[in-house]
Amino acid sequence: MLSRQSSFRGILLSRLLLVSLPILLIGIYVTYFKAYSAFLNSAKYSLTGRAIRKADSIKETIYYLRSNLLAVSSSYIFQQPKQSKSTYQYFIDELHKELNRESKKNIYCFNITQFSNNATIANNCNSDIVFPKKNTWPRYLKKKNTISLKDIYVTTVSLNQRYPNQLYLNFAAPIYDQQGNIKFIINLVASISESRNNQPGFESDYSVIINQDGIILAYPEVNKIGNSIYFGNHQQRMSILLNNAIQGQKNFIHLISNKKQDREMIAGYSSIPSPITGETKKKWVILALSPLSTIIEPLKEIQVTLFYMVFTLVVASVLAMLYMAYELARPIEQIRDYALSQNNLNSREELPKDGKIKEFNQLAIAIEDMLNRLQKWGEEIKSAWQEAKEANDIRNEFLATISHELRTPLNGIINSIRVVRDGLCNNIEEEREFLEQAELGAVHLFKIINDILDIGKIEAGKMNVELEPVDLEKSITEVINLQKAAIQQKGLLLIEPSWESKITVQADPDKLKQVFINIVNNAIKFTDRGEININICTDLVDNTVLITFQDTGIGIEPKDQSRLFQPFVMVDGSTTRKFSGTGLGLAICHNLMQLMGGKISLFSAGSMKGTTFLVTLKLFQLCPFESGEIRNKNI
Repeated sequence: MLSRQSSFRGILLSRLLLVSLPILLIGIYVTYFKAYSAFLNSAKYSLTGRAIRKADSIKETIYYLRSNLLAVSSSYIFQQPKQSKSTYQYFIDELHKELNRESKKNIYCFNITQFSNNATIANNCNSDIVFPKKNTWPRYLKKKNTISLKDIYVTTVSLNQRYPNQLYLNFAAPIYDQQGNIKFIINLVASISESRNNQPGFESDYSVIINQDGIILAYPEVNKIGNSIYFGNHQQRMSILLNNAIQGQKNFIHLISNKKQDREMIAGYSSIPSPITGETKKKWVILALSPLSTIIEPLKEIQVTLFYMVFTLVVASVLAMLYMAYELARPIEQIRDYALSQNNLNSREELPKDGKIKEFNQLAIAIEDMLNRLQKWGEEIKSAWQEAKEANDIRNEFLATISHELRTPLNGIINSIRVVRDGLCNNIEEEREFLEQAELGAVHLFKIINDILDIGKIEAGKMNVELEPVDLEKSITEVINLQKAAIQQKGLLLIEPSWESKITVQADPDKLKQVFINIVNNAIKFTDRGEININICTDLVDNTVLITFQDTGIGIEPKDQSRLFQPFVMVDGSTTRKFSGTGLGLAICHNLMQLMGGKISLFSAGSMKGTTFLVTLKLFQLCPFESGEIRNKNI
């Protein structure tokens, strides 16, 4: 009995729904979560900024009030002979109006008392204020009127009128007469916290001021002023907040509650030195608080929008998938019906084709594309085979060349030794000449073997260089001295560089000399007449030196120049060529320069127009002569 089977359309529809709906719901969830995080982070940084601004505002207010009280204590009216109480009262009343109008600060009142007996001289404060008395000011000043901001005594005072949830400070300053004797004490009472009087069911933002001992100085709820912050369900996190703020941090904290009836709060915090103690280690902590429910209030509209969007997208997705399942399954169903209805496999009845679906045409296009790809791959294989054949030809040519290059010096060595061994020389000079020829052949053979070993090490990645400071003049001079005999033998003119300063480069001395010898050898080999010009240019901006080797030899056609730094490549690789060589020298030079952090390149205008090799090295050190000057030649 066959198990129950599902139709292609049903399977297709179920799979589409199974894949798309979870993705849709996850996308909606991620969108909501991102919005929630954005609101929360924005509120955290906003509250931190507001706490910092509030702290700065309090510091500015305290400095402003202390500065003004200092100026008032030195006012001319107190330097005059004894005035009437009404004069002093009029002065502080007008001063109170003027300062409140100019600064827009909540200056509550002024009070002037006699220092000797604490009698009130003038006062516009309510009677419930008790001013603490400070007797630590000096009774006599040697320098008249020389009190400063640090002499302003600051304390907190409690007021139960108007705004009981504000923080009021009492600023007291001594007043000295013209003889330097203390005369009066002037007090200024002002609010330094916000004047809002809302009891926080905590539906809005508010600020709190706490001292370093955790005692609340200003709070929207009056009954919490003077209490410790360690109340409610936030004790541990409030302790962390207070410690961080006292240490000077300016940040935010999430006050998470474990009780359902408590609200979660976001608090930004900052701190200022306590104006009461005047000690930097004693701090007031400024909090800017906001309930989490207020912060995420705008998310309610987003939730509603997301709900309608989810509903709309789900309905639209289902309808779209029904249509997609129908359109995708219909051609297969037609093929199935066609197959089931055919009794004769050789029937010429055409296969039904849907005008909207182009699968059959696309299949033909796909087959055509496949054939095109096969043809392209065949061409690529042919091209790769051709390249391999060319590489093999180059190898064969190299083997033929190297065999020729090895046989020639070997034959010379063998023949020279046989002549000497068989005693065919007429005198000792002739024997010495044959031995010198054998030695030259051996040296040439040694160089060929070294080149083969060097290129093998380079291709295997085993060639090592030891970079150190190298005197460029010494290195080039040694190479020139080695090649002077060959240059003079061919009658060539050698133009040596002019050394205006000592130039030290970063290179391997042996490998660098090998490069220079190879370049000069090539210049001598391919130049029958004319000159070889060696020039030095330094570039202090790029910290490099450029050495150019220019000859008037046979030159190189432009089409062949790019290949000459490849191993086994020669312009004329036949065994019947005019000039000997293995085709390894320039490849070795190119790789050695790369290992030393330099570059080598060549340029030729064409056949019989000479060749220029350019070698670039990093300067290690430039040591000027006694004149202290060195020419900076631009390359």
